[in-house]
Amino acid sequence: MTVFKTFLKIVNKYKATIIMYTVILVAFAAFNMQTSEDSSTFVASKPDVLIINKDVEVGLTRKFSKIHKRQ
Repeated sequence: MTVFKTFLKIVNKYKATIIMYTVILVAFAAFNMQTSEDSSTFVASKPDVLIINKDVEVGLTRKFSKIHKRQ
């Protein structure tokens, strides 16, 4: 019972702060629910990649650029 009483004291002390955060959370949730459904579509695409190799093409760099050129 001691823990519960202490918890209630803390809640009563910070009641305004708890209410403010709850109102802000509900406002953000309501705003999020009102977004349009058009923004939820997904289109898969491959980005363009540019490789600038200022080193000698040996080992890993050569293999990486060859793999990238094939795709």
